[in-house]
Amino acid sequence: MDTPKHNINHRDIIIANSANTTPCQVHTQSSTEETFNQKWLIKTVPGKSDIYTFQNIRTGSYLDLRDGSKANGALVVGWELLPGTQWESVQQWKIIPNGNYTKIQNVASGTYLDLLNGSSAPGTQVHGWASNTTETQDWFLRRVSRTDVELRAILAKDIHNAPNFQGFTQDGLYLVLPQSVRDAIYVKSGLKTMKGRGQLFDSDDYAIVLKAEVAKWGIATLLADDFGILWGLIFGTTGNRSLAYNFYLNENLDNIVFFDPYTGEEKVDMGYKTYMAVY
Repeated sequence: MDTPKHNINHRDIIIANSANTTPCQVHTQSSTEETFNQKWLIKTVPGKSDIYTFQNIRTGSYLDLRDGSKANGALVVGWELLPGTQWESVQQWKIIPNGNYTKIQNVASGTYLDLLNGSSAPGTQVHGWASNTTETQDWFLRRVSRTDVELRAILAKDIHNAPNFQGFTQDGLYLVLPQSVRDAIYVKSGLKTMKGRGQLFDSDDYAIVLKAEVAKWGIATLLADDFGILWGLIFGTTGNRSLAYNFYLNENLDNIVFFDPYTGEEKVDMGYKTYMAVY
C-alpha cells in the first residue's frame, strides 16, 4: 500500500456533486470524465503523520462521516472542509493495512468504511460500521499520480535522453489522465484539424498550446487543488533538426509516452533525443 503525504488514488467511491450531504456511493470504474468523481486526493493532516483527509478531486468535497456518529449505518457523505471546528475529526481517517487491502477508520467514531447491506451493486451507499472481518470493509487504493521526485527518476532513466538532458518541474504532484480524457481534450483543442504555418505556428506552438488546453480543462473540471496535471513539454534534437512534443506516463505510471500534437499520435520513440523537458 502506498500512502505518501499527498497522493491521488482511484477508488470506486464516488461523489456526484459538491453539495454538502451528498451521499458517497460505490460504482463501476468509469473511463470518461466521470472517472474523476472516483478519484481522491489523500493528504496528511498537519501534525498528525498517520491521519488523513480524502478530498474528491472532481467536486472538492471531503469524505465525511455524518455527524461523527458511532452508530452502525451512519452515512458517509461529501462535505466542505471543516478545519479548526468541533467537526474536523469527522473528516479525518486512518489507513490501516489489512493484507493486500486496507481498512479505513474514521477518527471521530472509530468505525470503518463499509458497504450498505454488504452489496457491491452500483449506487450502494457507503456507511460507517464497527470493525468486522467481512470484505465489505476491505479497500484497495490505486495510485493515478506521481510526485515530482518520482517523475524526475522516470525521466532520468529514459533511453531517449541526450547527454545534456535537463528537466524542469513546476509542481509537486502530478495526476495522469486516462486516455479517453486525453483524446477528448486534444479533439476539443482544434489542433487535430489545424495546419501548421511554418515558423509562425510550428511544433513548439502545437505542444505549448496543447499543454495550456490541458491546464484550462483542469481548471474548468476539477475543483480540488494541490496537484498538477502531467502533460509535459519536450524539446528534442536529431542532427541539425529539432522538434517539440508532449509527454505523459503509461498506464502503469512507470514509463514515458510521447505524444505528437501535430498528428495526434502516441509514440514510444519520436526519433529525437530529448535535451529539455518542462512539466
